[in-house]
Amino acid sequence: MIVTIANPKGGTGKTTLVRALSGTAAHAGNDVFLIDADSRANTMRWVTMSKQMNVWPERLEAESCLDPNRIYKMALERQHQGKVVFIDIEGTTNENLFAGLYCADIVLIP
Repeated sequence: MIVTIANPKGGTGKTTLVRALSGTAAHAGNDVFLIDADSRANTMRWVTMSKQMNVWPERLEAESCLDPNRIYKMALERQHQGKVVFIDIEGTTNENLFAGLYCADIVLIP
């Protein structure tokens, strides 16, 4: 399953929502892959801090990606591997938004 969290407006809670959902899914026993498709990389800051604090879930893998073609391909590849994929999209309308929407099974708009 691929879940894209998107809203072209900034500051709506997209990153907060993706962090909560991906962490909860990993703690529930799912293999999770998180794509940070936001140029501000707030999700990757959370990853770094969580790893430093030794609270990062083992079943959760994360990567930053700003290339729309790679976002699309990476999401489908990880889904094919049996992972639940979450995509955190930047608060703007750009090609990354469309890549996240095209591959999504579910789109959440906070």
